[in-house]
Amino acid sequence: MDMNPPESVPRDRTSELRLSAQQQYLLDEALSLLIDVRSRALDIAAQVCRRQGSAVPDVHDFQLPAIIDLQRRVAAACAPPDATVPHPGSQAAVTVLSGIPRRSGKHAARISLPVDG
Repeated sequence: MDMNPPESVPRDRTSELRLSAQQQYLLDEALSLLIDVRSRALDIAAQVCRRQGSAVPDVHDFQLPAIIDLQRRVAAACAPPDATVPHPGSQAAVTVLSGIPRRSGKHAARISLPVDG
């Protein structure tokens, strides 16, 4: 008989968010800055690992896809139901990682990892 309690899976509560426009903007900017910082950290860690001959980390080691997913879910939860037409003042998407657009107007971190051949 298994006496261990079932592992709890966190419930996605982003649909329950009720944020003001300012709060939404601040949260989006905070997540964008976190993505930038983690991207730079990944770049530095990869360079150090290459110099030391160690295994090079990837985006999952720095939780970048999870942060980007959270940013998207928060944006979707805070968007009005009829938000099919982009707002005239909306920013163009900037690519942080290949195929993953970013909503912030800040410049994306540039990840330049040389490929050892």
